[in-house]
Amino acid sequence: QIAQRRWSMKRALIIDLTDTGAEDEHGKRQAAAPTPATRPLPPPLAFRLLRRSGERSAPHLETLSNLTAGTWEYALVSNFLICPIWLLSACPVLQRVPTVVIATDETLKPWHDRVEIHNPKGRFIDDYGKHHSKFFLLIGTAGVRVIVHTANLLYHDVEHMTQGVWSQDFPRKRLVPTCPSWSAFEDTLVAYLDATGWRGNGAAGEISPRSLRDFDFSRAAAHLLASVPGRHRESEGRSTLDQWGHRQFSRLLRNEQLPINPNDEILWNFSSLASSGRRVSQKDGKTTYHFSEELFTAMSGELASRPQGLGVVWPTVAEVRESNIGFAAGASMPAHKANVDQLFESRRATMYRWAEPAEAGAAPKSSQLGRARVMPHIKTFLRWAPSTGQVAWLALTSSNYSMAAWGQLEDVHGKKNGPQLYIKSFELGVLITPGSLARAGTRVRQWNCQDPAASKDVPHLLAAEAAPPPVLRALEKQPEEERSTSAAADVVYLPLPYALPPREYAVNDRPWCSGEHAEPDRFGRTSPAAKLYGLDKYGRIPGA
Repeated sequence: QIAQRRWSMKRALIIDLTDTGAEDEHGKRQAAAPTPATRPLPPPLAFRLLRRSGERSAPHLETLSNLTAGTWEYALVSNFLICPIWLLSACPVLQRVPTVVIATDETLKPWHDRVEIHNPKGRFIDDYGKHHSKFFLLIGTAGVRVIVHTANLLYHDVEHMTQGVWSQDFPRKRLVPTCPSWSAFEDTLVAYLDATGWRGNGAAGEISPRSLRDFDFSRAAAHLLASVPGRHRESEGRSTLDQWGHRQFSRLLRNEQLPINPNDEILWNFSSLASSGRRVSQKDGKTTYHFSEELFTAMSGELASRPQGLGVVWPTVAEVRESNIGFAAGASMPAHKANVDQLFESRRATMYRWAEPAEAGAAPKSSQLGRARVMPHIKTFLRWAPSTGQVAWLALTSSNYSMAAWGQLEDVHGKKNGPQLYIKSFELGVLITPGSLARAGTRVRQWNCQDPAASKDVPHLLAAEAAPPPVLRALEKQPEEERSTSAAADVVYLPLPYALPPREYAVNDRPWCSGEHAEPDRFGRTSPAAKLYGLDKYGRIPGA
């Protein structure tokens, strides 16, 4: 009995230290999910959050294991940081795929003769450039699955941080005789892969960027956003100025012809905060350049009637201190104090907390889909109307607040070569709009290329007319708490892990920045530190 009690105490301690936050807003364990017989229809969702261990199943949550499951002929896995031990335990299907290509600028060795490593380091034009894109391409008999997400492929990132994921299956063109010969999504994807220097792999080199033109991407439910390193400019031949980065973003918004409301707000959420490149006039001390203004202008569609405000959702020091893993969460949210000050002290943006404030020692008042204590590694950029709650568009991307990621305009004042956009890193994301969702339609978004009847379903499925543009709104409650009628009509929900509207910083709130902190976190630590490599999906060291 004594031994049993000791084990019970030890088990409780393990749960307390490793539990990633399956708690409600009052810190209590969540009740079991309702049975399928009593659960209402889930509302339609534009993307999902990555599910962490300990979280109950819900329509707005998904795992990379489920997303990658199936029978695939080929897999391309792109990321910034990759732990093979975690990846193979979290996505076991990769151990069975005949050819797996890992695209990263990390130094990795193939763990099997079926695995090939593609390193795009030779494509960078600056030491600060990174291969930061996070996505999977899974090719099967009937189609290809595109999975765009925000997580590094590490136990720490997926289990301890809040992450977002978007996915869609696309059929082979031979199954859709009436499909267009090309699409913008297809062109961007092929051009991006070409830019990385990947030339294809497979038994006879049959898989390559060009071979992706065998698939019909014309009914994509989102636009593909991409950044590739280079100085992109206007030219007499083929211009690349508006092809990548924030210039591509601006072009896509202009083409969507979205309603203009000057009272809208643009809201940014990211997990890394780089320099704003602030320049000050020597004559009067006024700021002459600030990257936030350049990015804000691009995300306004460069229109005369710009949104009224800019807001940034960024955790406070106290929020990180009291998070599910304390200051260890800061290891995935790098931000030098000087960079934080450049953005926030200028008051160019309204500062918003990650969670609703709470009394000392109490859990946050808003559950935020269970993520109030789980700090962000997700990156979302959106435009919304505070008066109605409607969202005009949302981008889910690997790009943080960074000139290296989005690009910086140079020679703006008309030098010999005209303006050019200087990008340092590879990035990938999606831009979701009412128009993109309408073009796809609900049935197309739900098509599964791994379904045995997938090939037969394609002609009938794609013959359906596009639906009217839906209204985009934040998912304010757990999906099972939404009314079942919400799944029926013209609303598509965004499972934002922060409140909308968010809560402004209080007078005493301090924005999170990297480094030592005087007051320790809930685990007694004073600085961000986390084990990133060597752990499997259970947080264990294999063989230990």
